[in-house]
Amino acid sequence: MGEGAGALERLITELSATFINLPAEAIDGRIEQAMGLIAEFARADRVTVGQLQEGGRTFSRTHQWVREGFQRIEGEEPVEPYPWASRRVFVDREPLVLSRLDDLPPEAARDRRSFERLGSNRLSRSPSSSASRRWARCPSRPSATSATGRATWWSASAW
Repeated sequence: MGEGAGALERLITELSATFINLPAEAIDGRIEQAMGLIAEFARADRVTVGQLQEGGRTFSRTHQWVREGFQRIEGEEPVEPYPWASRRVFVDREPLVLSRLDDLPPEAARDRRSFERLGSNRLSRSPSSSASRRWARCPSRPSATSATGRATWWSASAW
């Protein structure tokens, strides 16, 4: 599939149509399949959807797709190691798209170290209003997606 906002919009439209008339018990599996297609589009090795828990202190992964050869990240994770990114996505409700960690501002040094620990070299995180509400039966609590992968230039306008 080609690159750009138009190609992403077509992919999302096609994926959304597959959720129509889907039985409730099949939704979670279909979400993860759709995440795999999105990961292929973005050339990502891992895509995660999650939400804030415990009054905003932890991030719980609700769905995850991982390319073969990469390890799933299980369980909840504190948001404390990501103060700048967490504030931007969950408080300011702004998307965060980075083609490389060098694009992080100096005040995000702690976030950078944490992303490096996970093996992330680029990421896209969006508040639920711009990402996860596209899916059927999504939680209304703030959620985010993130991806890791080979170096690829991501345009914020495409997300």
